[in-house]
Amino acid sequence: LETLGRLVVRLLCGGVDAATVRDERSRRTLTSLRPQVSVERTADPVFLMEQRSEPLDLRAEGLDGPGPLVVVSVRPWPRSESTAARLAHVVDHLADTYGAQVAFLPLGGVPDAQASTDVIRRAKSTPVLLPAYPLDQAAQVIARADLVAGMRLHALIIAAHYGVPFAALPYDPKVFALLEELRYPLDPLFVPGEPNLDERELDRRVDETWARRSELGTHLRAVGPEVARLAERNFDVLEELLGRAR
Repeated sequence: LETLGRLVVRLLCGGVDAATVRDERSRRTLTSLRPQVSVERTADPVFLMEQRSEPLDLRAEGLDGPGPLVVVSVRPWPRSESTAARLAHVVDHLADTYGAQVAFLPLGGVPDAQASTDVIRRAKSTPVLLPAYPLDQAAQVIARADLVAGMRLHALIIAAHYGVPFAALPYDPKVFALLEELRYPLDPLFVPGEPNLDERELDRRVDETWARRSELGTHLRAVGPEVARLAERNFDVLEELLGRAR
């Protein structure tokens, strides 16, 4: 939140009786703006999602090969040329070195599909652009992946929910906050706009991520129950608030 955003939050939260936020950074921020409000750190409710739709047949999208599946989620980003070029290099390295099938998943609809296409056009390999699935079906795709590389916060949350190792591209502080809340033992793949990152260093980071997939998945499954309890707490807070109002 910049100056104007902080002012807006302070004004609009004037009558709030209780608040839940999904990370400690947000708790500190809201508490500083509205110290009289009870602010509790919980977790994003998406950590509680369940798959209810029919299983997807990804063979129709060309994902029927024997190689591991890597799902990439990107979003539009100002001055995105360097980010697109780096991601294209990452995609090619995964395909050439590990035989990965790379699929771009546009969680944000058309704008994300356009950002994905910018990367795909730069790639020398043949990544696939998936349809803009509803969230439940998009979660199916992520749950089947061997690795997720993502800018979109909820692509990373879904990956964490299903114990799928991921490499973050934190375009916003909320992505860094998620890594802190998960105590994720891997640094971001790169930060969009990060200067002086050559291809050799980028390859090293990709190779480290790939080598640590099992460890990362084990970590996410271990913290999963704790995060789920925090996500459930959102509804407890609401019920308690309504109970006091009766």
